[in-house]
Amino acid sequence: SRETIREEIGLDPDSPTVLFIPDTYIFNLIRGYKSALYIHVWCVRNPLSRLFGALFKVRTIKALRKSFDKEFGYHATIAAVRKFCDNNGAQLLLASRRRQGWDKYPFTKEELEAADAISEGGEQYPQSLLRDIVAADLVIAPYRSGTVLEAAGNGKPMITMLPPPNTDIGNEPFFAKQH
Repeated sequence: SRETIREEIGLDPDSPTVLFIPDTYIFNLIRGYKSALYIHVWCVRNPLSRLFGALFKVRTIKALRKSFDKEFGYHATIAAVRKFCDNNGAQLLLASRRRQGWDKYPFTKEELEAADAISEGGEQYPQSLLRDIVAADLVIAPYRSGTVLEAAGNGKPMITMLPPPNTDIGNEPFFAKQH
């Protein structure tokens, strides 16, 4: 049951639970999947590094504007999800689609600080992700995730994040139009 799974994960079985599935592209080193704006502004927390990336790496007015926008960035997204949970009395569960080989630990500092519980999956992935979806009342994930099908199949509402274009030519038209 949902309550049993929550207890196994270390969550309060009676409290609402938001499942956040982090953006997998942060640890993916393949350049073709990510735009310069994504790499040098969206994923960067330090304001000076964001400004440098916008001026010397991305080199667009849009990037320069976004580098000053405190609400634009992966770190701001994590903070917004945490605030949503706090405002609604919900606990935040992190479950990753990231493979362990992508980094020493498949979560960012901001993700770890925001989470009430973490489900690493490990050898049980992808089945562990389905278990985490069953435990959740709401699922939040990047638009690139196939989780929308898994959430719908389990009757869970889902919020889909739309990060900056994942390539320099823009988001795939299907996902950009559908979400």
